[in-house]
Amino acid sequence: NTEQSTQQQQVLDALRNIERIGSSLQAGEAGSSHPFIEDFMDDFVTDVGKSRIAASMQPANYYRAGRLAGGCFNCHKVNR
Repeated sequence: NTEQSTQQQQVLDALRNIERIGSSLQAGEAGSSHPFIEDFMDDFVTDVGKSRIAASMQPANYYRAGRLAGGCFNCHKVNR
């Protein structure tokens, strides 16, 4: 199904972007004023990677990606 394939690609693109940003923050770009990043970024990047792998399956499994996105709403306001 083309619609499912497009949705899956959009999810994978978003997860790759989050993983890239998380990895750059993990490398020290956030500065020392962000204790969450210092303490938990390794775990976060690992979770993003697992979410990306699950979303790339056939059929796609979006459970981890949904949990990850739900956690983001605690700190980030997203326009819907």
